[in-house]
Amino acid sequence: MRTAAMMLVIFGSLQDCPPDVKELIRTLGSEDVAEREQATRKLKELGEAAIPELRKLTEDRDAEVAARARELVRDLSHVPGAVQADLIWLATHQQEDGSWGGGHDDYAAGLTGWAVLAFLAAGVTPASHERTEGLFFGETVRKGLRYLLTKQSPEGCLAPRNGSKYILSHAAATLALCEASRLADGRHKVAAKKAVDFLLAAQNPGKGWRYSLRCGDNDTHITLIAVLALKAAEHAGLAVPASAYDGAKAWLEEVADDEGRTGYTYKGTRRYVPSPRGPREHPESLTAMGVLLGSLLDPRRANPKGAERLSVAPPDWSADHVDFYYWFLGTLALLWHEGPSATRFLAWRSELKKVLLAHVHPEKTWEGLEPHHSEGGTAYAVTMHALALQTPSRHVTVLLRASRP
Repeated sequence: MRTAAMMLVIFGSLQDCPPDVKELIRTLGSEDVAEREQATRKLKELGEAAIPELRKLTEDRDAEVAARARELVRDLSHVPGAVQADLIWLATHQQEDGSWGGGHDDYAAGLTGWAVLAFLAAGVTPASHERTEGLFFGETVRKGLRYLLTKQSPEGCLAPRNGSKYILSHAAATLALCEASRLADGRHKVAAKKAVDFLLAAQNPGKGWRYSLRCGDNDTHITLIAVLALKAAEHAGLAVPASAYDGAKAWLEEVADDEGRTGYTYKGTRRYVPSPRGPREHPESLTAMGVLLGSLLDPRRANPKGAERLSVAPPDWSADHVDFYYWFLGTLALLWHEGPSATRFLAWRSELKKVLLAHVHPEKTWEGLEPHHSEGGTAYAVTMHALALQTPSRHVTVLLRASRP
């Protein structure tokens, strides 16, 4: 059963929500997209209290209005409980030092960053003190941030540099640290600035990023996570030079093709991931990264072929198709490219919820299906499960399609 505290954590205080539910619901039929989006956000903030009136609208003669109402009913009825289950699992499996492990040691800082971001997306901040199922999620976030801060080097790196892929972990940890600093009124801003400065120093001149400091090689995946971190840094009040984005744009232009796809390390290459049956690729994993990276760098940039490729490869729980990371990035890519009310985004998210809400708890079968499990462990899978379900989130700027400040 969902507790009142959990609903407050995930959707905000009911006292802050507008009282006229019926007026908000009527606005769902507005022809003004901005008005519909605002009403949808406020109804989500209101939570389960809006469900009775929404149910009346699910049989509306206007098919689009009825579809929006059904989508909201599903969201408000099931998604919060699934997210709560994920956050409880993460809180109870956090290491004593504040990190999350279970996979490759090189990824501990990055995984901790992603896990902290999952809590932030639910509205939990370092200052939160609400209790949920006997757990203080705010303390979980504080411990995660303390771990990252204790690992930060004098140069600003948040991940041990003796690892082979430390820039990937550093970028993800920087993203979380910047979002946490913004939500905590600038607390940890000095550490966040040092992390951003190190990330900027790691960029290859005029290009993107890869596994180590200015190594000369570039790849689309790490460049994407670095740009996400820099966008979060801007919203946290930190300066990011235009040259950083110019380099990322140059890299994307170099590896993008005319069919909507993006290369991994050069045009035409794919990114392979481990699985119990040997290395395999998801045909559209790099497509999601390319669509998202292009939209982050320029929200007006259109990649209709890439978006269409994603729309015909939605989440699917079957052998060699389960990929939580692809599902999270695909959700984020279509959000940024299409917008929260667009048909392709809504159709994708509908399929995502069908799949993830049918598999809420981390079963042992996840290990045999999820390709990144061997590197990130169950904590990684649960984190991506939570982040995908919470996109878009009104609490985290990069999960909200927030424009540049």
